[in-house]
Amino acid sequence: MQFRRLLNLVSAQKKIYFALCGFGKNFFVCFFWALVCGWTAHCDIMADHNGNDVHDERWAVASAERLLGAWVTRTWIHEPLSLPSPRNIQEIYSIQSAMHTCALAQELGGVAGYKQGGIDAVAGEAAVYGVLFKNGIINTITNPQQTLSKRDYNLFGLEPEVAFLLGADLLPREDKQLLTEEEVYAAVDTISFCIELCGKRHTIPDASPMQCLADASCAGGVALGPSWSTQDKSISWLRKLSAHLIVNETTVATGHATDNPLGSPVSSLAWCANHLHTRGMALKKGQIVIGGAICKSRDFHAGDTVRAEFYSGDVSEGCVGITIAP
Repeated sequence: MQFRRLLNLVSAQKKIYFALCGFGKNFFVCFFWALVCGWTAHCDIMADHNGNDVHDERWAVASAERLLGAWVTRTWIHEPLSLPSPRNIQEIYSIQSAMHTCALAQELGGVAGYKQGGIDAVAGEAAVYGVLFKNGIINTITNPQQTLSKRDYNLFGLEPEVAFLLGADLLPREDKQLLTEEEVYAAVDTISFCIELCGKRHTIPDASPMQCLADASCAGGVALGPSWSTQDKSISWLRKLSAHLIVNETTVATGHATDNPLGSPVSSLAWCANHLHTRGMALKKGQIVIGGAICKSRDFHAGDTVRAEFYSGDVSEGCVGITIAP
């Protein structure tokens, strides 16, 4: 791994530096060696970059393997320097692209789709999406006893959302224009209420937003609830939704669908579809996209009973419930 190689390099250089200092015979020799240490460490980092100062493909693959390896083995990253640190949005997505093809992804069931979030987390980006994996998707309607483990997914957050199941591929338009919300919604088979259970592959409390976004945008699991055909629910209906998040019968958060990226669940989905096209990718039939948090909370523990209630105005539209496993 590039991170470990860098640490070893700096460690070796430090030993030489302090040995020279210990002799105390030549201050300028020590000063010169310190400059050399800094320069060679810089070159070691830059060796992982192309002319645009972006980490190269090898770095992205190694970063994806590091994150997915922690996820598969449940061996979380504790050292800050071991956590991949992208410096721009291109590097975030290069790690996520590598996750698609990484062999370890199959240990998580393979890619299931995407989650939306990261509003204003990166300058110039309306949102940032992350990769979802199939093993973390559960259906509370068809299998009400199924749950997710707080420990196994390192869960830390709860977010009521709207999920979209694609019934057709969403390929770019031939005229190169952006897909409209209506075109994107027409490709959706079913919509569901859901709770996203956010997770992370590290235990570092002050990880940067860029590091968290590279970590599959803190994807963990998704608990799906009641669903409908798009023939039964309109785009405008989705825009009017609100949600209450309840933990052990206490309301811990409320919010509105306008808090989604781009201002609504379908706008969020359309943005994701169009952005993927800029990367030579596309949403595919059978994939799931969750549109972003309507509200959120970190106020929960293993063993808690969690429920998200969804409303259109004052009318209750349905709920999703799950008990968090240890």
